[in-house]
Amino acid sequence: MPHPNAPVSGSRSARFLFATSALTLLLATSGGNVAMAADNTVHQGGAHAAGQAGGKAANTPAQPGNAIPMAQAPGLARYLDDVYGHAYDAKRACWPTRVEDTDTCMKVDSLRRVQAGGEDRYYAVLTGSPPPEETGHVTPGFVSAFVLRVTDGAPQPLAVLKSSAEGSFGNPPENWRLAAVGPGGYLGWINSTGYTAQGYTVSQYLILAPYGNSISNLAHGVDEGYSNDGACDEQDTACKIAILDTKLDIDDSDPNVRVYPLKITVTSRMGKQTAKDVVYTLPFDMKKWGWAPPADWPFKDLDR
Repeated sequence: MPHPNAPVSGSRSARFLFATSALTLLLATSGGNVAMAADNTVHQGGAHAAGQAGGKAANTPAQPGNAIPMAQAPGLARYLDDVYGHAYDAKRACWPTRVEDTDTCMKVDSLRRVQAGGEDRYYAVLTGSPPPEETGHVTPGFVSAFVLRVTDGAPQPLAVLKSSAEGSFGNPPENWRLAAVGPGGYLGWINSTGYTAQGYTVSQYLILAPYGNSISNLAHGVDEGYSNDGACDEQDTACKIAILDTKLDIDDSDPNVRVYPLKITVTSRMGKQTAKDVVYTLPFDMKKWGWAPPADWPFKDLDR
């Protein structure tokens, strides 16, 4: 969904921003997915290899591992100095860097220490924004993600996403949640992103997880919410208001799958019809290494 601090365009924006509710995640995580996980934390192709929107998710179980401050992650600050090419800026509490020819400063959004693959690992997400004078509704923010093995010296990178353009109005998705997305300690971060423009509010899920030694979004095209409420004039009887909202579950009931399927409950209201709920199951596509909406996904034929 749009970032809570993002400005909006289009008519009646103050009202239709409520068309899509905050991301609600009911992430069932079994004990074997959280602690003392096996060596297949990082996946690649057909074989295992060792290697806003979120933040308002109520009634969810504890995330894997422990949230820690940077001071409790020895060597991590020096590692990030090298990644971003500048030393930590204590005044702004971030790492200055350039992404896509744009100045930004990357701040720690989520840092957790997790035991997986028989070892301790850091799972970290950092976010940054471009200068305000360079932003518009299509301007993304920036997201970095890291899975690092804890060592006596500098942390050892297992999977890295140095930067990805996400969000709108220069605001990246924040308050990322870490969760088990597969058995054996395969963990990923969950959030959503979107924007409001010309009376339409649209948002999609983001699920960042390791793939080999990289990290990518495994939920391309999986919608979180939609509303055309602001695009329909109250006097235009031909324009039918469509409002769709979702709730995402990760179904960990089968420990024999490589990556868990998603179960997404879509609540839709079309025109003056009574809202209805339909549950869709999205199995994981091993060849594409991601989830994709089914053929009857109700968001597919909606105007954007």
